[in-house]
Amino acid sequence: MEEKKIKILLIISIISISFSSILTKMSDSFPLVIAFYRMALSSLLILPFLLVYKIKMNKKEILLSSLIGIILALHFITWITSLSYTSIASSVILVTSHPFFVSIVSFLLFKEKLSKRSIYGIILSFSGIIVLFSSDYFSLPKTFKGDLLAFLGGIFAGLYIIGGRKVRQSANIFEYSFTVYGVASFFLLLLCLIFKINLKISSKELSIFLLMAIFPTLLGHFLFNFCIKYVKASVISVSFLGEPIGSSLLATLFFREIPSLWSIAGGVITLFGIYLVVSSEIKNI
Repeated sequence: MEEKKIKILLIISIISISFSSILTKMSDSFPLVIAFYRMALSSLLILPFLLVYKIKMNKKEILLSSLIGIILALHFITWITSLSYTSIASSVILVTSHPFFVSIVSFLLFKEKLSKRSIYGIILSFSGIIVLFSSDYFSLPKTFKGDLLAFLGGIFAGLYIIGGRKVRQSANIFEYSFTVYGVASFFLLLLCLIFKINLKISSKELSIFLLMAIFPTLLGHFLFNFCIKYVKASVISVSFLGEPIGSSLLATLFFREIPSLWSIAGGVITLFGIYLVVSSEIKNI
């Protein structure tokens, strides 16, 4: 696929995914309910295309895609919950800190060596995260809890990207996405039933969830998963770094939520460290 088209699709994805935090903040529903409806509606929107592309995945692809679906569900649970305990800026920056994690896992699993620049970037990224954690820890305990949940959400996001890179080498985008979103929604539904969470929602909430399915998911995650067949996982991972900028600007516009100086400092350090890691990896593609 042409490099220019990939870049255009990535730009659309970054813009679309930036609305995720904003739409989540607008919802009054429980985190599990938000995640369930987002995944369920995304699956339903993909279904018509799935019927056109009559391509069947093999057992290995289905198994891996199902596992990725559970990982994606865990990502949404931890990340969406974090938004109830910390600011959009801190949450999004931490949840998109996965590029350094992706680089480390790629080295351990695929024996891809890291350059000195990448190692320095990883150390710098951790330093920025420590700044974010410590500042919130000494201010409000609930903010620290939110940052921790967002960080875990970033770990699950990294696993989601790495898994997608592997499966998408052979699996059709519609088959893969439908399986991942379908399994994620089923897993989330089970959790809602286990914890006896009411799934009844208003028309307003349904509208918000539909927007989540269309913009952050289909125009965001779906396009990322389409592109990941043609570029390395690290490229997709770094593309997510556009989300903190977009989300923070939108948060200021919609909620007048101004990040603290500590959040800005920690975020800048983290993002610069991640930039060093991924910029080094891109040169080696």
